[in-house]
Amino acid sequence: MKKNTKISTPLISVIVPVYNVEDYLKDCMESILCQSYTNLQIILVNDGSTDKSGILCDQYAERDSRVRVIHKRNGGLSDARNAGLDIAEGNYIIFTDSDDFLHRDCLKIQYENLVQADADIAICDYQIHYAGQTIVNSLTNQINIVEGQGITAQLYENPGMLIVAWNKLYKRFLLEGIRYPVGRLHEDEAVIHEILVRCRRIVLTDAKLYYYRQRENSIMGQDSDKSVQDAVYAYQRRISFFAKQNMIMDEAQAQRNLLLYLRKQYDSAKVIKNKERLKFVRKELGKSIKSNKAFCRVLDKASILELYILNYIPCVLDIYRILLQRLVEMKRKCGSASY
Repeated sequence: MKKNTKISTPLISVIVPVYNVEDYLKDCMESILCQSYTNLQIILVNDGSTDKSGILCDQYAERDSRVRVIHKRNGGLSDARNAGLDIAEGNYIIFTDSDDFLHRDCLKIQYENLVQADADIAICDYQIHYAGQTIVNSLTNQINIVEGQGITAQLYENPGMLIVAWNKLYKRFLLEGIRYPVGRLHEDEAVIHEILVRCRRIVLTDAKLYYYRQRENSIMGQDSDKSVQDAVYAYQRRISFFAKQNMIMDEAQAQRNLLLYLRKQYDSAKVIKNKERLKFVRKELGKSIKSNKAFCRVLDKASILELYILNYIPCVLDIYRILLQRLVEMKRKCGSASY
Protein backbone atom coordinates (compact mmCIF):
# COMPACT_ATOMS: atom_id res chain seq x y z
CA MET A 1 0.00 0.00 0.00
CA LYS A 2 1.14 3.54 -0.74
CA LYS A 3 1.28 5.73 2.33
CA ASN A 4 -0.45 9.09 2.48
CA THR A 5 1.92 11.82 3.66
CA LYS A 6 -0.77 14.39 4.47
CA ILE A 7 -1.41 14.86 8.18
CA SER A 8 -3.80 17.82 8.21
CA THR A 9 -6.98 15.80 7.80
CA PRO A 10 -7.30 12.01 7.87
CA LEU A 11 -8.03 10.41 4.53
CA ILE A 12 -10.27 7.34 4.45
CA SER A 13 -9.82 4.88 1.59
CA VAL A 14 -13.07 3.13 0.65
CA ILE A 15 -12.38 -0.08 -1.28
CA VAL A 16 -15.30 -1.37 -3.36
CA PRO A 17 -14.84 -4.64 -5.31
CA VAL A 18 -17.22 -4.60 -8.30
CA TYR A 19 -18.47 -7.59 -10.27
CA ASN A 20 -21.68 -7.69 -12.34
CA VAL A 21 -23.68 -5.37 -10.10
CA GLU A 22 -25.08 -2.90 -12.61
CA ASP A 23 -28.47 -3.09 -10.88
CA TYR A 24 -27.04 -2.26 -7.43
CA LEU A 25 -23.93 -0.13 -7.94
CA LYS A 26 -25.87 3.14 -8.01
CA ASP A 27 -27.26 2.61 -4.49
CA CYS A 28 -23.79 1.72 -3.23
CA MET A 29 -21.96 4.64 -4.86
CA GLU A 30 -24.55 7.29 -4.07
CA SER A 31 -24.37 6.29 -0.41
CA ILE A 32 -20.57 6.70 -0.47
CA LEU A 33 -20.43 9.94 -2.46
CA CYS A 34 -23.03 11.50 -0.15
CA GLN A 35 -21.22 10.63 3.08
CA SER A 36 -21.12 13.43 5.64
CA TYR A 37 -17.43 12.58 6.04
CA THR A 38 -16.01 13.85 2.76
CA ASN A 39 -12.23 13.33 2.77
CA LEU A 40 -12.31 10.08 0.85
CA GLN A 41 -10.35 8.06 -1.66
CA ILE A 42 -12.92 5.81 -3.33
CA ILE A 43 -11.36 2.81 -5.07
CA LEU A 44 -13.61 0.89 -7.46
CA VAL A 45 -12.06 -2.43 -8.48
CA ASN A 46 -13.87 -3.72 -11.56
CA ASP A 47 -13.14 -7.43 -11.30
CA GLY A 48 -13.74 -8.41 -14.92
CA SER A 49 -17.44 -7.58 -14.98
CA THR A 50 -19.32 -8.79 -18.06
CA ASP A 51 -22.25 -6.36 -17.65
CA LYS A 52 -22.20 -2.54 -17.61
CA SER A 53 -20.58 -2.29 -14.18
CA GLY A 54 -17.20 -1.25 -15.61
CA ILE A 55 -18.79 1.55 -17.64
CA LEU A 56 -20.63 2.79 -14.56
CA CYS A 57 -17.37 2.82 -12.59
CA ASP A 58 -15.75 5.04 -15.22
CA GLN A 59 -18.73 7.38 -15.17
CA TYR A 60 -18.37 7.84 -11.42
CA ALA A 61 -14.65 8.58 -11.85
CA GLU A 62 -15.52 11.30 -14.40
CA ARG A 63 -18.12 12.73 -12.06
CA ASP A 64 -16.05 12.84 -8.83
CA SER A 65 -12.27 13.30 -8.54
CA ARG A 66 -12.22 11.21 -5.35
CA VAL A 67 -13.01 8.08 -7.37
CA ARG A 68 -10.29 5.90 -8.84
CA VAL A 69 -11.07 2.86 -10.99
CA ILE A 70 -9.05 -0.32 -11.48
CA HIS A 71 -10.06 -2.61 -14.35
CA LYS A 72 -8.68 -6.14 -13.98
CA ARG A 73 -9.31 -9.71 -15.00
CA ASN A 74 -11.75 -11.60 -12.85
CA GLY A 75 -9.98 -13.01 -9.82
CA GLY A 76 -12.71 -13.04 -7.20
CA LEU A 77 -13.54 -10.92 -4.17
CA SER A 78 -10.26 -11.52 -2.36
CA ASP A 79 -8.17 -10.61 -5.40
CA ALA A 80 -10.17 -7.42 -5.89
CA ARG A 81 -9.74 -6.40 -2.26
CA ASN A 82 -6.01 -7.05 -2.48
CA ALA A 83 -5.79 -4.89 -5.59
CA GLY A 84 -7.56 -2.09 -3.75
CA LEU A 85 -5.23 -2.39 -0.78
CA ASP A 86 -2.23 -2.06 -3.10
CA ILE A 87 -3.17 1.50 -4.04
CA ALA A 88 -4.93 2.63 -0.85
CA GLU A 89 -3.46 5.89 0.44
CA GLY A 90 -5.75 6.57 3.39
CA ASN A 91 -4.86 6.84 7.04
CA TYR A 92 -7.91 4.63 7.52
CA ILE A 93 -9.47 1.95 5.32
CA ILE A 94 -12.96 0.54 4.95
CA PHE A 95 -14.36 -2.14 2.63
CA THR A 96 -17.81 -1.93 1.07
CA ASP A 97 -19.42 -4.63 -1.05
CA SER A 98 -20.79 -3.18 -4.28
CA ASP A 99 -24.33 -4.48 -3.80
CA ASP A 100 -24.58 -2.98 -0.30
CA PHE A 101 -24.85 0.65 0.84
CA LEU A 102 -24.08 2.90 3.81
CA HIS A 103 -25.91 5.18 6.19
CA ARG A 104 -25.08 8.79 5.37
CA ASP A 105 -23.15 9.19 8.64
CA CYS A 106 -21.48 5.78 8.57
CA LEU A 107 -17.91 6.99 8.12
CA LYS A 108 -18.36 10.06 10.34
CA ILE A 109 -19.66 8.02 13.28
CA GLN A 110 -17.13 5.24 12.79
CA TYR A 111 -14.25 7.72 12.69
CA GLU A 112 -15.49 9.66 15.73
CA ASN A 113 -15.97 6.45 17.71
CA LEU A 114 -12.47 5.25 16.80
CA VAL A 115 -10.81 8.53 17.81
CA GLN A 116 -12.78 9.03 21.01
CA ALA A 117 -12.10 5.46 22.15
CA ASP A 118 -8.45 5.61 21.01
CA ALA A 119 -9.16 2.32 19.23
CA ASP A 120 -7.57 0.60 16.23
CA ILE A 121 -10.84 -0.62 14.68
CA ALA A 122 -14.34 0.85 14.81
CA ILE A 123 -17.10 -1.68 14.19
CA CYS A 124 -20.76 -0.96 13.50
CA ASP A 125 -23.85 -3.11 13.46
CA TYR A 126 -25.66 -3.73 10.18
CA GLN A 127 -29.15 -4.15 8.84
CA ILE A 128 -30.02 -6.96 6.44
CA HIS A 129 -31.86 -5.36 3.56
CA TYR A 130 -34.38 -7.11 1.32
CA ALA A 131 -35.82 -5.72 -1.90
CA GLY A 132 -38.60 -3.23 -1.16
CA GLN A 133 -37.78 -3.04 2.55
CA THR A 134 -38.07 0.31 4.33
CA ILE A 135 -34.75 1.70 5.59
CA VAL A 136 -34.59 2.37 9.34
CA ASN A 137 -32.45 5.46 9.96
CA SER A 138 -32.83 5.87 13.72
CA LEU A 139 -29.49 5.53 15.49
CA THR A 140 -28.51 5.12 19.13
CA ASN A 141 -24.69 4.70 18.93
CA GLN A 142 -24.25 2.86 22.21
CA ILE A 143 -20.59 1.88 22.21
CA ASN A 144 -18.65 -0.98 23.77
CA ILE A 145 -14.87 -0.79 24.12
CA VAL A 146 -12.92 -4.07 24.24
CA GLU A 147 -9.23 -4.45 25.03
CA GLY A 148 -6.51 -7.10 25.30
CA GLN A 149 -7.49 -10.76 25.32
CA GLY A 150 -11.15 -9.83 25.15
CA ILE A 151 -10.68 -8.78 21.51
CA THR A 152 -10.19 -12.26 20.06
CA ALA A 153 -12.89 -13.58 22.40
CA GLN A 154 -15.33 -11.40 20.45
CA LEU A 155 -14.86 -13.77 17.50
CA TYR A 156 -16.96 -16.31 19.40
CA GLU A 157 -19.10 -14.03 21.57
CA ASN A 158 -20.14 -11.69 18.75
CA PRO A 159 -19.25 -13.40 15.45
CA GLY A 160 -21.89 -11.64 13.36
CA MET A 161 -20.21 -8.25 13.79
CA LEU A 162 -16.60 -9.37 14.17
CA ILE A 163 -15.91 -11.74 11.28
CA VAL A 164 -17.09 -9.77 8.25
CA ALA A 165 -14.71 -7.23 6.67
CA TRP A 166 -17.17 -4.59 5.52
CA ASN A 167 -18.58 -3.05 8.74
CA LYS A 168 -15.22 -1.85 10.02
CA LEU A 169 -13.03 1.22 9.86
CA TYR A 170 -9.41 0.08 10.17
CA LYS A 171 -6.27 2.00 10.97
CA ARG A 172 -4.10 1.34 7.94
CA PHE A 173 -1.26 -0.40 9.83
CA LEU A 174 -3.62 -3.27 10.67
CA LEU A 175 -3.83 -4.22 6.99
CA GLU A 176 -0.14 -3.91 6.15
CA GLY A 177 0.92 -7.31 4.77
CA ILE A 178 -2.62 -8.73 4.94
CA ARG A 179 -3.71 -10.60 1.82
CA TYR A 180 -7.14 -12.12 1.41
CA PRO A 181 -6.90 -15.72 0.11
CA VAL A 182 -7.52 -15.66 -3.64
CA GLY A 183 -10.02 -18.17 -5.00
CA ARG A 184 -11.58 -18.87 -1.62
CA LEU A 185 -15.02 -18.22 -0.18
CA HIS A 186 -15.25 -17.27 3.51
CA GLU A 187 -12.27 -14.99 2.95
CA ASP A 188 -13.20 -12.79 5.93
CA GLU A 189 -13.13 -15.78 8.25
CA ALA A 190 -9.66 -16.68 7.00
CA VAL A 191 -7.93 -13.42 7.96
CA ILE A 192 -9.86 -11.51 10.63
CA HIS A 193 -7.94 -13.14 13.50
CA GLU A 194 -4.65 -11.92 12.04
CA ILE A 195 -6.01 -8.38 12.11
CA LEU A 196 -7.51 -8.53 15.58
CA VAL A 197 -4.33 -9.70 17.31
CA ARG A 198 -2.65 -6.48 16.15
CA CYS A 199 -5.20 -4.37 18.02
CA ARG A 200 -4.79 -2.80 21.42
CA ARG A 201 -8.42 -1.77 21.58
CA ILE A 202 -11.56 -2.01 19.45
CA VAL A 203 -14.82 -0.10 19.70
CA LEU A 204 -18.23 -1.46 18.71
CA THR A 205 -21.48 0.44 18.23
CA ASP A 206 -25.04 -0.83 18.05
CA ALA A 207 -25.76 1.77 15.36
CA LYS A 208 -26.79 0.02 12.13
CA LEU A 209 -24.68 2.01 9.71
CA TYR A 210 -24.22 -0.62 7.01
CA TYR A 211 -27.02 -2.07 4.87
CA TYR A 212 -26.29 -5.63 3.80
CA ARG A 213 -28.33 -6.48 0.75
CA GLN A 214 -29.73 -10.01 0.66
CA ARG A 215 -30.06 -11.36 -2.86
CA GLU A 216 -30.44 -14.90 -4.17
CA ASN A 217 -27.33 -15.01 -6.37
CA SER A 218 -24.90 -13.41 -3.90
CA ILE A 219 -21.70 -15.28 -2.98
CA MET A 220 -22.65 -15.88 0.65
CA GLY A 221 -26.05 -17.15 -0.43
CA GLN A 222 -24.41 -20.14 -2.06
CA ASP A 223 -24.44 -23.53 -0.32
CA SER A 224 -21.98 -25.72 -2.19
CA ASP A 225 -19.26 -28.26 -1.53
CA LYS A 226 -16.71 -25.54 -2.27
CA SER A 227 -18.28 -23.27 0.32
CA VAL A 228 -17.99 -26.02 2.94
CA GLN A 229 -14.41 -26.81 1.96
CA ASP A 230 -13.37 -23.16 2.06
CA ALA A 231 -15.05 -22.64 5.43
CA VAL A 232 -13.05 -25.56 6.84
CA TYR A 233 -9.90 -24.06 5.31
CA ALA A 234 -10.63 -20.75 7.06
CA TYR A 235 -11.16 -22.47 10.43
CA GLN A 236 -7.98 -24.49 10.02
CA ARG A 237 -6.03 -21.39 9.08
CA ARG A 238 -7.20 -19.71 12.30
CA ILE A 239 -6.32 -22.75 14.42
CA SER A 240 -2.83 -22.87 12.91
CA PHE A 241 -2.35 -19.14 13.49
CA PHE A 242 -3.30 -19.30 17.17
CA ALA A 243 -1.12 -22.39 17.66
CA LYS A 244 1.90 -20.55 16.24
CA GLN A 245 1.15 -17.60 18.54
CA ASN A 246 0.88 -19.98 21.52
CA MET A 247 -2.61 -18.65 22.22
CA ILE A 248 -3.88 -21.87 23.76
CA MET A 249 -7.38 -20.80 24.74
CA ASP A 250 -8.05 -19.18 21.38
CA GLU A 251 -6.70 -22.26 19.61
CA ALA A 252 -9.00 -24.53 21.60
CA GLN A 253 -11.99 -22.28 20.97
CA ALA A 254 -11.24 -22.16 17.24
CA GLN A 255 -11.01 -25.95 17.20
CA ARG A 256 -14.34 -26.17 19.02
CA ASN A 257 -15.96 -23.96 16.39
CA LEU A 258 -14.54 -26.13 13.61
CA LEU A 259 -15.99 -29.25 15.23
CA LEU A 260 -19.37 -27.57 15.62
CA TYR A 261 -19.30 -26.60 11.96
CA LEU A 262 -18.26 -30.09 10.83
CA ARG A 263 -21.01 -31.64 12.93
CA LYS A 264 -23.57 -29.32 11.35
CA GLN A 265 -22.32 -30.14 7.85
CA TYR A 266 -22.31 -33.86 8.62
CA ASP A 267 -25.98 -33.73 9.60
CA SER A 268 -26.81 -31.59 6.56
CA ALA A 269 -24.98 -33.91 4.17
CA LYS A 270 -26.94 -36.87 5.53
CA VAL A 271 -30.24 -35.11 4.96
CA ILE A 272 -29.47 -34.14 1.36
CA LYS A 273 -27.63 -37.44 0.76
CA ASN A 274 -24.43 -35.77 -0.43
CA LYS A 275 -21.93 -38.62 -0.31
CA GLU A 276 -18.95 -36.52 -1.36
CA ARG A 277 -19.57 -33.98 1.39
CA LEU A 278 -20.02 -36.76 3.94
CA LYS A 279 -16.69 -38.20 2.89
CA PHE A 280 -14.99 -34.82 3.15
CA VAL A 281 -16.46 -34.06 6.59
CA ARG A 282 -15.45 -37.46 7.97
CA LYS A 283 -11.91 -36.98 6.70
CA GLU A 284 -11.65 -33.50 8.23
CA LEU A 285 -13.02 -34.72 11.54
CA GLY A 286 -10.27 -37.29 11.72
CA LYS A 287 -7.55 -34.82 10.76
CA SER A 288 -8.81 -32.29 13.27
CA ILE A 289 -8.81 -34.77 16.12
CA LYS A 290 -5.38 -36.18 15.39
CA SER A 291 -3.48 -32.98 14.75
CA ASN A 292 -4.72 -30.56 17.38
CA LYS A 293 -2.44 -30.22 20.38
CA ALA A 294 -4.79 -27.97 22.32
CA PHE A 295 -7.17 -30.87 22.89
CA CYS A 296 -4.41 -33.20 23.99
CA ARG A 297 -3.56 -30.72 26.73
CA VAL A 298 -7.05 -30.75 28.22
CA LEU A 299 -8.39 -34.26 27.56
CA ASP A 300 -7.47 -37.51 29.27
CA LYS A 301 -6.35 -40.63 27.35
CA ALA A 302 -9.79 -42.25 27.48
CA SER A 303 -11.38 -39.19 25.87
CA ILE A 304 -8.73 -39.05 23.16
CA LEU A 305 -9.38 -42.72 22.37
CA GLU A 306 -13.07 -41.98 21.98
CA LEU A 307 -12.24 -39.18 19.55
CA TYR A 308 -10.02 -41.41 17.42
CA ILE A 309 -12.83 -43.93 17.17
CA LEU A 310 -15.03 -41.23 15.65
CA ASN A 311 -12.82 -41.18 12.58
CA TYR A 312 -13.79 -44.75 11.82
CA ILE A 313 -17.34 -44.93 13.19
CA PRO A 314 -19.16 -41.76 12.08
CA CYS A 315 -22.44 -43.02 13.52
CA VAL A 316 -21.19 -42.19 17.04
CA LEU A 317 -20.65 -38.50 16.27
CA ASP A 318 -22.94 -37.66 19.18
CA ILE A 319 -19.93 -38.19 21.44
CA TYR A 320 -18.81 -34.78 20.25
CA ARG A 321 -21.45 -33.25 22.45
CA ILE A 322 -19.53 -34.65 25.41
CA LEU A 323 -16.35 -33.11 24.01
CA LEU A 324 -18.00 -29.73 23.67
CA GLN A 325 -19.21 -29.89 27.28
CA ARG A 326 -15.65 -30.64 28.35
CA LEU A 327 -14.38 -27.66 26.39
CA VAL A 328 -16.89 -25.37 28.11
CA GLU A 329 -15.69 -26.69 31.48
CA MET A 330 -12.07 -26.24 30.41
CA LYS A 331 -12.71 -22.65 29.37
CA ARG A 332 -14.49 -21.96 32.67
CA LYS A 333 -11.58 -23.35 34.70
CA CYS A 334 -8.89 -21.66 32.62
CA GLY A 335 -10.71 -18.42 31.95
CA SER A 336 -8.28 -16.40 34.02
CA ALA A 337 -5.15 -18.03 32.55
CA SER A 338 -2.86 -15.92 30.38
CA TYR A 339 -1.36 -17.00 27.09
